[in-house]
Amino acid sequence: MAEPAGEAPRRRSRRPVLVAALVVLALLVVVTGWLAFRGLQAATSLRSVADGAREIQADVRAGRTDGLAESVAAIRADAARAGRATSDPVWSLAEVLPVVGGDATAVRVVAQGLDDLATHALTPLADVAEGLDPAALRPVDGRIDLAPLSAAAPALVTASRVADRVQGDVADLDPAALHGPLVDPVTELQDGLTAAADALGTAARVASLLPPMLGADGPREYLVLFLNSAELRAQGGIVGALALVTADDGALALTDQLPGSEVPRFSDPVLPLTDAELAIMGEDLGRFVPNTVMVPDSPRAAQIAAEMYRRASGRTVDGVVLVDPVALSYVLGATGDVHHPDGQTLTAATLVQTLLLDAYVRETEEADSDAFFADAAGATFRALAEGAGDPAQLVDALRRSSDEHRLSVWSADPGEQALIQGSAVDGAFLTGGHDDAVGVFLDNASGWKTDTFLRSSVTVEDARCTDGRLVMDVVVDLASTVPADPGDLPRYVVGDGSTGVAVGDIRQRVSVYSPVGGTVAQIRRGESFLGAAGTTMAGRDVRVLTETLAPGESVTLRLTVTAPAPGPQVAVWSTPTTTQPGLASAPTGCGAD
Repeated sequence: MAEPAGEAPRRRSRRPVLVAALVVLALLVVVTGWLAFRGLQAATSLRSVADGAREIQADVRAGRTDGLAESVAAIRADAARAGRATSDPVWSLAEVLPVVGGDATAVRVVAQGLDDLATHALTPLADVAEGLDPAALRPVDGRIDLAPLSAAAPALVTASRVADRVQGDVADLDPAALHGPLVDPVTELQDGLTAAADALGTAARVASLLPPMLGADGPREYLVLFLNSAELRAQGGIVGALALVTADDGALALTDQLPGSEVPRFSDPVLPLTDAELAIMGEDLGRFVPNTVMVPDSPRAAQIAAEMYRRASGRTVDGVVLVDPVALSYVLGATGDVHHPDGQTLTAATLVQTLLLDAYVRETEEADSDAFFADAAGATFRALAEGAGDPAQLVDALRRSSDEHRLSVWSADPGEQALIQGSAVDGAFLTGGHDDAVGVFLDNASGWKTDTFLRSSVTVEDARCTDGRLVMDVVVDLASTVPADPGDLPRYVVGDGSTGVAVGDIRQRVSVYSPVGGTVAQIRRGESFLGAAGTTMAGRDVRVLTETLAPGESVTLRLTVTAPAPGPQVAVWSTPTTTQPGLASAPTGCGAD
């Protein structure tokens, strides 16, 4: 019996559909297998890159640079394999697929970024590895050989630019949009690339700045301000001593030094002061060298101090360095003990106590203790200039000092200053582009050396997003450890009551600066809300209050500060003291970099 008309064609029409389905299935199997194979290649290579990078980091920190070229070549080969594995048409197809597309894109960005970094950053650096060894900066016969560092500078600048570009590309990846095993590695890589980009940026700055600043192109003269934390000022302490350092083709010499008290007090400010500076710091900012560091901005303080020194000595300096006693103790940790001209041995463990208390107890005249401080600073500098100690430890000591805002540098050369700006040593809270940072600064308001006994800390208790603004709660803890009976201490340490402050009391001016465009919304002591004099400076809301602590007394201030634009981190600049660094930070959860 014949089939009804129309049935046969329907059966025949299923065959092409089935064949097409089988072809698609086969292609999916092939593509999936190919992607799995390529993904395994990429993953294996990237793991090798990560392992190699950790080994290189350890070798560089330890000064082992002899085998750096071979290690970088291995990383470059692994990174290239990962890049090739994620650059074929099949991988590009995977990037547009649902679910897995984002993961495929992330792996490609990471793989090709690391390939770029290895090829255009690490490989050129390996060729100049000798100049990156901290030992190359050790003075020999009183002179640093600047040639290796000069040779390394172009490669470091290139590497820094490449690292910044790769870091930006990887930072754009959203780990929350990825799946399973990719989330943690991508997050770790983002953090690692940020750290690497920062480190390379610092190294590029150092290699570009040090040769000319150390006299490669002609002699330089620098004014060094040694800050005395026994009597606090915003940047760490009054200028207790000054030194003139000459740099000539890598050779450093201390050619002049004197206590800060020997620079005359000028009848008028040596440079024009702004209305805000006059309101917050007064005319002595520009008249009295110990007070130049009341302004929380190293370039501004440096310019004023340099002009005072020019008027007092007739010499125009090429730059200014500011350093506090804790930073000097870090340097002694690297150079080893030094001998004071009076025969005492200065050690890293005892330097702060020796400078800020023992010298005052031993010397009956304030001028003598000031001279002791100047001689101690000079002895520490000479050990540094002569190349004493371990170079790698010295680099770590200087890095720690700058990270804690205990060391800052200003150059009178605008091009050099532009490179310093934004680095850890710029100290430029007001002029360095740190617009999102909060500032909490301390100034001794008694005129005595009581701050040896001050214990302080500044922390971020909370930071949150509210109505499009960042709201921060900053906690300031101050405590006095002055003995209950301070009678055995010198008058110029604990006072004599002549300034209106009781003997042994610590009086501090606390200045709070909001971020640019922000506000200091509240200041509380316990349950009490405090009023504070205010003004505006460099676009910041500023509030100033005074706290007095009797021996053994403590106080906690809670500051509510707002910023106009929420960001992922909040930074708080503060006065570095013997018990706190000059920088604290905390995450806000308000956004990504």
